[in-house]
Amino acid sequence: MNFGILSSKNKIPDRLDLNLTEFCAYYDHLATVRIKFTNTAKRYFSKLIGSENRYTTQVLKSVVLLNSVNSTNLYQVIRKYYSQNSSKKSFDISVDDLKEEMGLYTIEEGEKKYKYPKYSFFVRDVINKSINEIIEKTEINQLSFSVVGKKGRMAHMLRFEFSINEKSSSFSEDDMAFLEEFDKVVPPKKNK
Repeated sequence: MNFGILSSKNKIPDRLDLNLTEFCAYYDHLATVRIKFTNTAKRYFSKLIGSENRYTTQVLKSVVLLNSVNSTNLYQVIRKYYSQNSSKKSFDISVDDLKEEMGLYTIEEGEKKYKYPKYSFFVRDVINKSINEIIEKTEINQLSFSVVGKKGRMAHMLRFEFSINEKSSSFSEDDMAFLEEFDKVVPPKKNK
């Protein structure tokens, strides 16, 4: 990455702070945020969004539509497994690993302590609510889980099964207008 900083063997910065935004304006009464990104940041966003990168744009759009942090985190876990093997529509994960990936823990006196120690509360308050919101608001149109492994009487391993309807992730006219306008402002790089 070249940011226009002179560097040689002896002149490599030890730290580089980049401002991604010129400003962020918050309109509480409208529940809106207006952000103006720097030109440096725009170059990198153009690699993420735009008409040539609809997959990433859809993922970003879906994440924005989700209201719950837990829903967003579970969505990202599902998308991670999907991106590793798009032909596989399920994955197994331990309850603790799922909590880990969803950030559902605290560190107390150097020890990791998982939130929702009671499995039934975890299912009720996190998994079921997240599944309902993900199905309602994203391109994941089927999502379920089951217990596939136990330690003693406790659920230990979960299997998530899902279906992603890529066609349902088609863009509205407003979305398409945004992507076209974005491509005008920050043209996609031409492959050489």
